[in-house]
Amino acid sequence: MSRSLMQRLALPSAIVVAIATAAGCSGGNNGNNNPAQGTSTAPMPAAPAPTTSAGSPVYNPAAPVTAASAAPGATAMAPGMASTSAMANGGDFASEAARAGMLEIKLADLALQKSHNSQVKSFAREMKQDHTQADQKLKQAVGSGQQLPTELDADQQQQVSSLQSKSGTAFDKAYADQAVQDHQKAVSLFENASTNASTEQLRSYASKTLPTLKDHLKRAQQLQSKVGG
Repeated sequence: MSRSLMQRLALPSAIVVAIATAAGCSGGNNGNNNPAQGTSTAPMPAAPAPTTSAGSPVYNPAAPVTAASAAPGATAMAPGMASTSAMANGGDFASEAARAGMLEIKLADLALQKSHNSQVKSFAREMKQDHTQADQKLKQAVGSGQQLPTELDADQQQQVSSLQSKSGTAFDKAYADQAVQDHQKAVSLFENASTNASTEQLRSYASKTLPTLKDHLKRAQQLQSKVGG
């Protein structure tokens, strides 16, 4: 075989080998050297906050307290804030006791003016005297720390107006009925205050006044039975 023929036969084989070699190199570059298609590392997601089995965040004492981390509906108490419920209870009792005493004095004055029944008048005189003395002792028990009311509330004013509109036996009956109701409320109020009032002075005042109020209630019930028919 002539040299020229062998050269012509060898040329296609060399071309095939060259093409295959080029293809292999290209494939290797695509897997290792191409930055667009190479292996990239995705950013790691942030680790979730630890939670309890119930799904609540684990308490971290070093973490700052924010509005989002606070319990729903929780209200922060300012440092040094003290409860005033005891003071309020004492103030309520003193105010109620003062108004109750004022009411009995006003009703007694009406009875002394309008009634013609000697038993009603005698009872009214005693009510005015005892409740005036009780009012003096209440002011001493309260001291200068509280201003006691000087007027009746709306309901009490209505009671006075209602009684004032009556006369004769109707007045006597209404006055006795009102005295029973008022002293039932007063006994309950003072019994509670004798153990629950906010100061020792008020508890002592309530305890010492309570027997007189119970006696008033008993006498009011007796008067009611006499004039109620």
